[in-house]
Amino acid sequence: NKIAAGLAASLLLVSAAQSQETVTSTATATVQNAFTFEEVSALDFGTFRATNDGTDTATLVIPADTATSPSTPTNGDAVIQQLIEGTPGEYSISGVAEFGTLTVTLPTTATLAPVGNPAGVASFTASPFTAYKTSGTPAAFTNSLQVDGTGAATFNLGATLTTVAGTDSYQDGPYEGEYTITVNY
Repeated sequence: NKIAAGLAASLLLVSAAQSQETVTSTATATVQNAFTFEEVSALDFGTFRATNDGTDTATLVIPADTATSPSTPTNGDAVIQQLIEGTPGEYSISGVAEFGTLTVTLPTTATLAPVGNPAGVASFTASPFTAYKTSGTPAAFTNSLQVDGTGAATFNLGATLTTVAGTDSYQDGPYEGEYTITVNY
């Protein structure tokens, strides 16, 4: 009995010492705060006839939602009459965590001046700007945009173009003005 007990005890000690293993691992992480924000096409007010007035202004509205037609509300003697319809700007976002929410800051105003900025020629003001999500569940938004399950979203940008009240006239040719959209993750 004493021999059997001693043999059993020594077997337990041997098997306990032989069953322990150790592994050292390295934890990893990758940070990706960057995402892709691209202009597919810029906001285009189209081609139109424009005359200003000393006191009145005329407007051309390019809606962000393409289901709504552009409009030219009249106001006194200033006039904008469309010849070729404009289109909203189109933008795409990708590389965001799925269903992530982004903060979008739309431009507040932009001035469109004739290319070359000749003296004595009137300019236009673009304001306010509007945005419309075209991917996922389409909807208008002002400052918050959620991406889809692939981390992507697309949206349109529209704006109201207004003549400037004054004595300078509008000349034939292209007018340009820069605007900035900021997207934060």
